[in-house]
Amino acid sequence: MREKSIESKTMKNILLPLLGFVALAACQTYDFEPVKPLAATQNTEEIDVKARPLPPNIMLLLDKSGSMNAFVNIGKTVVGTPHRPGCDDTSLCGTKANNQAKDCDSTCSTRINELRYAMKDFLISSRRDNEEGRSPLGKFGLTLFPTTECGAPTSVSSGFPASDDDAALRATIEQIQTYIFDKLYNSAGNGAPIQGGTPTGNSLKYLLDNASSLGLKDSSRSSFILLLTDGLPNCTKGVTDDCPVGQCIDTDKDTGQCIAKGSASLLDNCLDGNATVRVIEQLYAEGIKTIVIGFGAGMGVGSSFAGDVLNRMAHAGGFAEKHYPAENSTQLVAALEKVSELIDSNPCVFQLPNTSASKPSAPDLLNIYVDDERVAPGPSTYSYDFTQNIITFVEDGNICARLKTSSPAKPVPVRISFLREM
Repeated sequence: MREKSIESKTMKNILLPLLGFVALAACQTYDFEPVKPLAATQNTEEIDVKARPLPPNIMLLLDKSGSMNAFVNIGKTVVGTPHRPGCDDTSLCGTKANNQAKDCDSTCSTRINELRYAMKDFLISSRRDNEEGRSPLGKFGLTLFPTTECGAPTSVSSGFPASDDDAALRATIEQIQTYIFDKLYNSAGNGAPIQGGTPTGNSLKYLLDNASSLGLKDSSRSSFILLLTDGLPNCTKGVTDDCPVGQCIDTDKDTGQCIAKGSASLLDNCLDGNATVRVIEQLYAEGIKTIVIGFGAGMGVGSSFAGDVLNRMAHAGGFAEKHYPAENSTQLVAALEKVSELIDSNPCVFQLPNTSASKPSAPDLLNIYVDDERVAPGPSTYSYDFTQNIITFVEDGNICARLKTSSPAKPVPVRISFLREM
């Protein structure tokens, strides 16, 4: 019994000081950052982002093949006065040589004329004359095809401006707008006659082969090719992997069936879809996305067949969505508005590559620093969509406001750090 009482007394002497220490410790406040245990092997990744990125490259690749002279919505009144020398508004469609009266007559319009007006609206909107403090949509360039009956371009009609200054961007957009509106009509010797086939694949390959010299391959900014075409890729001379030897899927026929090779013109009409898709995939591998707009009813061998080919092209260009179809200027304007939304990224939304290598192992392993200060997620800061790997800063929050007013000259640095299990 004596031994037990000594043991009890000894324990009391030990516990009292410990309890006193715990009581003192309870009065202190410690700011510990919770750490989730990970596997023994882990890796820390960081992404540095300069908010409000440099304006993207947007190369317009416009189809001016002969089919762009097809009538659209006969009876539709074309708004505005076409800027074209020699127009005679009293002439009916098609009554002049080379169908020059098509885009003069107030009751008739062609695909190329609809494109001229739609692109004019698109480019005026893209200039965005800073009424809301916003910069132009991007650095625009212009390439037209074909150059001859089936010739791919050997130069651009307008290159990207050298400067990222808003005034330089607007000046180039206005120059392209004027060129498209004043030059794209069927009058040989006056700019860009509407004629020939649709060498889409080789035209894209020209941009691929010259991506560096044209400024399309630029790791400091996003780059897009906006392809607007009214037909399927052809101009193949009959030798393509879409068509077995001795046969050709004629892009000018309504059925899309394989037919026997015949005249030289028939050979030019053979489908070149697979090769075109491969070129678009190569462009994407170089960091250049391709947006596809299909303009015109049916577009060759039937809307279903044509739509499938254009959808494959759009998917290869980096977009899960299908191509944008349009049959007249109203639909074309709507398609171009969607393209603007696609290109004009919100500075408060960060879409990271949705791959396991580019996201944390768990949502709470993501850390964000703005101006080197760590920001916690919350209703006034940001949210993180782990499934889509998207970071969204709250629209009316202070950080989002700062990101919207940032510029390449005065960027707001954002650092994204995360842990990954290896």
